Amino acid sequence: MLLDRRASSQAAPTAHWVIPLLSVLFVPLWSSGFIVGKIATGHMPVPTVLLWRLLIGLAVMVVVVAVVRPPRPRGRAWMHLAVTALLLQVGQFSFVYSGLSHGVPAGLTSLIAAGIASFPLPTLEEVIIHWLGSWLVAWAVMLPVVLLAAPTIRRLAISLTRDDG
Repeated sequence: MLLDRRASSQAAPTAHWVIPLLSVLFVPLWSSGFIVGKIATGHMPVPTVLLWRLLIGLAVMVVVVAVVRPPRPRGRAWMHLAVTALLLQVGQFSFVYSGLSHGVPAGLTSLIAAGIASFPLPTLEEVIIHWLGSWLVAWAVMLPVVLLAAPTIRRLAISLTRDDG
């Protein structure tokens, strides 16, 4: 982690439930990005989808930082964070959403993204085990979300992007 040496190494104390709650929320939030991206790219251009994704992500992170109160990066660490954000969010998801807008299935893009995240592992066997594990967990968590929430998400996306003129 690139923090200025002057930054405190101790995060502010938080309730013992905050980190586990955020961890449980991560998988459905991350996975739903592919489903929502597939729906949204059918109704608006890819840059608009990226803009909304980043604005919503910013709002969520403001709340997380307010609750957790981690030490703030200083100096050049902000530049490293900005470059990382551009490469991970804008770079990765511009390709993902472009693929979705051209008909690539959301499940396939999710599968590829999970596979790419597994490549720093040292052996092919570890990559495959990690990739299959993350894929199975994502399916187990997202299946109820897809079955129960997808119709509502679709109606919301359509109502937000409908041309009334």
